[in-house]
Amino acid sequence: MISRYSLKFNRENCASCHLCEHVCPNGSIKVSDGRMRVSGSCVRCWACVDSCPNFAIEIRRSP
Repeated sequence: MISRYSLKFNRENCASCHLCEHVCPNGSIKVSDGRMRVSGSCVRCWACVDSCPNFAIEIRRSP
């Protein structure tokens, strides 16, 4: 499935709490070394966006 939306990660806002990893139903998110990696199994439920207390993850509309 091709989505018009993707995730944008703001490393400056990330507190490395890993809450986004824990709420992801598919285990699609990994945060390490100040970077967020999202695997192809992401179903775009946006639970990570809703759970981030520091607004480090945003939904971006793809061109």
